[in-house]
Amino acid sequence: VLLQKDEIDTLFNVIKASKDPNAEGMLGKLLTVYGSSNTILPLRDKAIARSELQKMKKDMQNGSPQQQAVVYNPYLVIFGTAIPNFFYESLSPRILGNGMAARCILVDGGRRGPPQRSRRIAPTESIMRQVEVMKGYCGPNPNALPLNMLEMNATHEADAMLDEISLKFDRRYHAYDEEKEQTPRAFWARAFEKVVKLAMLHGISANVESPVITADAVRWAEEFVDFTTRQSLFLVSSYSYENPFDEKKLKILRYIREHGGEYAHAGLLKRSHESKEMFVKLIDTLVDADEITFEMRDTGGKRFQKFYVLTK
Repeated sequence: VLLQKDEIDTLFNVIKASKDPNAEGMLGKLLTVYGSSNTILPLRDKAIARSELQKMKKDMQNGSPQQQAVVYNPYLVIFGTAIPNFFYESLSPRILGNGMAARCILVDGGRRGPPQRSRRIAPTESIMRQVEVMKGYCGPNPNALPLNMLEMNATHEADAMLDEISLKFDRRYHAYDEEKEQTPRAFWARAFEKVVKLAMLHGISANVESPVITADAVRWAEEFVDFTTRQSLFLVSSYSYENPFDEKKLKILRYIREHGGEYAHAGLLKRSHESKEMFVKLIDTLVDADEITFEMRDTGGKRFQKFYVLTK
């Protein structure tokens, strides 16, 4: 099933802020579905299609044994979009640490492009032929047993590359594990499985009838996963916070970074919209944490000006 959701940050905000057990259950269900593609997932009555539910009720009235509705080999894909800063602010330390965010492939869209008029896009004949072949992977009824499982092999070169990538990502995981860095550890723990998954998709796209994982597929998948993982960790460190004071610190750091890595005292104080007392507390904390330093510079005026500079 493909679920498309705009402003997906609202979903994570509900999980983050709500004390409702239903919100907690939603997170647990998402994690369960993610790891259930090789099992059977039972459905609640409310989740069953109306026609199927009516059929079950008729069977009960006729004395037929009731059968629970299930999904065989469930595979749920959620395609969500959001404004980047709102999305990363919605990620709580728990969602980052328990692997929920790490299971996602997060891509920053960059600058907004020029406006485009909507137009109808007709799939090409070659794409339609490939879709028909892929529909046959699971047999005539995808939600029935036995399910025809497609096995993909890798070339010897691709297989060796996968082993090397697995060890490389595992070393990164253990490096963050030693430093007790929970969020990077969670992201790198899931990085290799993303490489395998994307390499498989690359192989299917290249040869839908006899797919195979090639070295080119592995190379592309590794570069993509490495870039998106690093980008995600940087954006998480820039926007995700644990408390209001931490949120204000990150805001100060972003303003300095967006200003080229340094900012004059007067300009930063004005842009922060904080009281002088709170601003001083924030700056002192960032200096003590060695995240920024300050310098007194002669700018040609009557007195020296203070500048704040990022240390990394």
